[in-house]
Amino acid sequence: TYIECTTATTQVALLSLDLSVYRSAEYTIQVTEGSNYHVTKVLAVHNGTAASHNEYGTLNIGSSLATFDVDISGSNMRLLATPTGTNSTVFKVKFTAIKV
Repeated sequence: TYIECTTATTQVALLSLDLSVYRSAEYTIQVTEGSNYHVTKVLAVHNGTAASHNEYGTLNIGSSLATFDVDISGSNMRLLATPTGTNSTVFKVKFTAIKV
């Protein structure tokens, strides 16, 4: 489990996985901001130079708290989040990854 806390609406990298070790990953992401809650799943895969993802299973109590993306940075595939508000937002991530 990885935890990130932010108070900005700028994109942050939540988690990085080594490209040479992992080909794909499934992330479960829980986001909390006050009494608003957001949970979603992101499925991601890369080919060494590009990464693709699909978000599904999203549930909210209150409003949507973030958007998600993946990219390649150096030798890592990164899970990225952009909070929708400037209040303290906490991200908790669990993941399962499959090796190359």
